[in-house]
Amino acid sequence: GTAMACGRKTNNGMLGRLPDGTPLPSIAELFRDAGRRVGILSSVPINHATPAAFYAKAGARGDYYEIGLMAIASRFDVLGGSTFSDASGRNNPQRPIESLWEKAAAAGYAIIRTPDELRAVGLGKRVIIAPNNLHVGVRIPAAPPFDPARDISLAQMTAKALELLENPAGFFLMVEGGAIDWASHANDTVGVIAETLAFDDAVAVVKAYAESHPDTLLIVTADHETGGLRFRAGYTAERARELLNRQTLSREALIKWLSDDAEKAHGGPDAAWLAAREKIAKGLGLPDEERLLTLEKDFRKLLTADAGQRADVAAVLVRVASAVRDELAGIQWTTGHHTADDVPLFASGPGAERFAGTQDNTRIFEHIQALLQAAAP
Repeated sequence: GTAMACGRKTNNGMLGRLPDGTPLPSIAELFRDAGRRVGILSSVPINHATPAAFYAKAGARGDYYEIGLMAIASRFDVLGGSTFSDASGRNNPQRPIESLWEKAAAAGYAIIRTPDELRAVGLGKRVIIAPNNLHVGVRIPAAPPFDPARDISLAQMTAKALELLENPAGFFLMVEGGAIDWASHANDTVGVIAETLAFDDAVAVVKAYAESHPDTLLIVTADHETGGLRFRAGYTAERARELLNRQTLSREALIKWLSDDAEKAHGGPDAAWLAAREKIAKGLGLPDEERLLTLEKDFRKLLTADAGQRADVAAVLVRVASAVRDELAGIQWTTGHHTADDVPLFASGPGAERFAGTQDNTRIFEHIQALLQAAAP
């Protein structure tokens, strides 16, 4: 994030600073200081690592309360995401009196939570879009249907940001499909598809805007690859689609059921295991629940785990069960971490030719900075 936002590499975990602590200006801050409007959006918390790289100067990406204060202090016109992590400052040793939401309101930000509020907000005030229900996976069987009275999508957030940012002087908008990475860490194949489609919808919104505003440069890339997703020998799209479309429960819903309800609903461990095996198989779309027999030992560990550890144990169960289904679908994850794979870089509009070929990620900052300087009056 820092490499792309600030044009310099730094230590893992640092944001907007060199390893020696020297603060770096981000491309978003350069646009702001040049009198342009700025927006930063994500499908994960506003103060998470990648969006924070565009406004924060932090030695540790996990200092969420302090980073949230930096977001508010950025004076960016539009901020958006699923929430503020540690908004109350519970993990801050100083135990602040005011939450980040209170700080944001006091700084003049309007907090947008619902579809009605999103439609109603207009020009003239800085806004933070943090939906009560940030919806993804509209076309995924495992996801609930989109409810226009309750849900807001990343694409809708993006459309509103473009509306609020547009002006003759120009603007900078960064939109992150951050939950793609989260689903990849979990090796959640259907979740990755859902999050990628949600991001694709947001890209389509910007692409349509750029087509009607030909002076707009659109760049689409990633900060890294996660999970090492591969196709096994013999993979076919038809077989994968058939199996993945059978999934009826999201990873999160299945984890919650296993950790909270499996034993309550079915009594002793033997009955609970039979119910869990059936629930997992149907929830993930496995055609044969006998393939899950090896999970029984781990499920019984779940039943004896402390309440605070049950969700973690359940997550491991779901991950292993998902791997069984993915193997049948011809899909393999090679890690639960980041990889060194190259990522794609697409660009269209004025200056797009600068982004052709294989490039270091710091060049993204350099190209945009050069275009900003060239556009200066």
